[in-house]
Amino acid sequence: MQVFKVIIKTIRKNLHVLSIYLIVFVFFLVLMSSLQSSEGSSEFSEVKSEVMIINKDSGNVIADSFADFMTKASIPIAPVETEEEMLDALFSEQADYILVIPEGFSKNFLSGSHTVQLEQQSVAGSRGAVWTDMKIRKYLDLLRLYTELSDVDADDTEGIAKISAQVETQMNKETQVVYPTGAQKVRESSVPYFFKFMAYSLMAITILGVGTILKLFTGRDFKNRLRCSPEKTSSVNLQLVLGNLCFAFTAWAVMTLVCLSFGMKDGLKSWIWILVLNSLVFMITTLCMSVVIGLVVKNENVRTFVANVVALGSSFLSGIFVPIEFQSETVRKIAGFIPAFWYVKAVEESKNLTSYAWSDIQPIAVYMVIQLGFGVAFICVAMAVSRERSRRTV
Repeated sequence: MQVFKVIIKTIRKNLHVLSIYLIVFVFFLVLMSSLQSSEGSSEFSEVKSEVMIINKDSGNVIADSFADFMTKASIPIAPVETEEEMLDALFSEQADYILVIPEGFSKNFLSGSHTVQLEQQSVAGSRGAVWTDMKIRKYLDLLRLYTELSDVDADDTEGIAKISAQVETQMNKETQVVYPTGAQKVRESSVPYFFKFMAYSLMAITILGVGTILKLFTGRDFKNRLRCSPEKTSSVNLQLVLGNLCFAFTAWAVMTLVCLSFGMKDGLKSWIWILVLNSLVFMITTLCMSVVIGLVVKNENVRTFVANVVALGSSFLSGIFVPIEFQSETVRKIAGFIPAFWYVKAVEESKNLTSYAWSDIQPIAVYMVIQLGFGVAFICVAMAVSRERSRRTV
């Protein structure tokens, strides 16, 4: 097993380069896990805006009650006198909203004519301003409804104060949401994202590792040594195949275990084992592709460049980095010629499984078969390249 030992020594010698992609992979998983764990509250909480309230109709119950309600429903800002000072407050973001209650507003409101309108100014694009507008509109609509139904007299200060109090009580009512007993928030599992990103690191590591091995064994000097050795050509080829296969399998196993260990907190659901099988199929296809690249590319610097281009290009086109649903139809058609695209489609189908009948699993099986089809095509290309080179050598 001399050839096998040489393969192991070669991988050990280049382990520092290959480990970079494994470190990137682990870093991504740690980042995703930390983002998942830092969950914010799912409950709605109202955010108060900074509102400057200028009541020019002070002394009237309608205006005073409305101003008092808006003061409680916002963060009040000290009023100013001039229009220029108001604009300065908005520009310097001292206030998000300026509400001016004009003189005669209360009397006009009770008369039902509503010709005297509130003066409102806000920071453009402010979400707080939208909420403040909604509060004002709701308060005035309720006040208008109550005054019309009660037919209160404009001089009945006590009656108007009572109506204003009822409106404020209605505005402050809250609806309590009661969840069913035992109901839990369902969080989407991160494991599919782990397995999707795994394809990038697996492609880069396999291409570099297999390329390094093939560079050594396809060199003229090494071939001459093998011819002089007692090792049979069939034995050398078998050990070479097994060595590449063991290397790719080890890389796949390590990354799969990392994915499963990070996904333990979400629970190992049944469909996760389909992801494992799918990644194994993708590993075989990637290995076949790496053999072709290793036979064609001999220069070490060029091989590193090709590994990055293939891994990154496939990741962007196939939906590993950019979700497939965000890509154009043209990009999807191009991505159909990349094995990683079918790998990602199998991952997406797997995570949505609710039952395991053949009709549900069949699309995933088809995607795996397509990946293996790519693998067979790569092996055919590799055999053709190898045969052509053997003829040239002879």
